Amino acid sequence: MGSTAASYRSGMAERERSLAFDRVAEEYDATRGGESRGITFANALLGHLPDGRVLEVGVGTGVVAAGLRAAGRDVVGVDLSRPMLVKAKERLGPCLAQADAARLPVADGAVAAACAVWVLHLVADTRAVICELGRVVRPTGRCVIVSGASRRNAGTDVEELISTMWRQLQPAGRPDAARRLLPIAAAAGLRLVAQQRVWVGPRPLSPAELARRIEHRTFSILWEISEEVWRAEVGPVLAQVQRLPDPSRDRATADEYEILVFDR
Repeated sequence: MGSTAASYRSGMAERERSLAFDRVAEEYDATRGGESRGITFANALLGHLPDGRVLEVGVGTGVVAAGLRAAGRDVVGVDLSRPMLVKAKERLGPCLAQADAARLPVADGAVAAACAVWVLHLVADTRAVICELGRVVRPTGRCVIVSGASRRNAGTDVEELISTMWRQLQPAGRPDAARRLLPIAAAAGLRLVAQQRVWVGPRPLSPAELARRIEHRTFSILWEISEEVWRAEVGPVLAQVQRLPDPSRDRATADEYEILVFDR
C-alpha cells in the first residue's frame, strides 16, 4: 500500500466535519436498495426497540423510518442533509429536522429509543454522536447502531473488484466496525445487550453500472479522496471493471451489516 492511501486514511481519521449525503440524494434509493432494504432493517430493529417514540439519527430518505412506521411505531428523524430530508418528507411528513448527529435538537431522555443506521462511518466525532444517542433516550431506553455495508463476496468478478477497492482504501477495516464502537459506547455508559448480523443480497450489478457508480463517486468511501489517491488506488480498479467481459450482464453482489444494541 502506497503513501497515497496512508494519507487518505489519515485524512479520514482526522475529519473535521460530518459528511452529508447531499450529492447522492437523487439516486440514493436506487443505488442502495431503496424501500426493500429499509423494510429489511426495520424488521430487524423491531425486536430490539422498547415501546415509545423512536428517534432515527441520520434518517436519510426515510426508508427505515417508514418501515418502522408501517409496523405501528412512532418515529421522528433528523439528518444533516437537506436534500435527503426532502425525500424523507415525501414518506414521513413533517416529523423531521435538519441537525448534526453530534448536536441533536432533542431534550435529555425525550425518546424511548435512538437509532443510527448507516451513519457512523461518516461522522466527524463518533464519540460525540454515541454520547448524544445515550443522552436523548430515557433512563430505561435503548440505543441501536447499524454499521454501513461490509463487502461480502458473492463469488462474482464484480463483487471481487468492489472488495478489492474497499480493502485498498480501508485496509484497517470500517471506521464503524464493532471493535471500534464498543469501547466508545462503554465509556459513554451504554451496555451492549445484543449483537446481530444482517445479510442483504444477492442483488444484481453489472460491470457497466459499477463503473458508472465509481466514476460518479456514488460510494461514500470515494467522496473525500484526493486525485492522487484516485489515480493510485481507484483508477486501476476502475480499469479492471471496465475490462470485464459482458459489461451489461448483471452479476450478484451482497452486503453484510452489523447491528449493535445497547441499554442505557
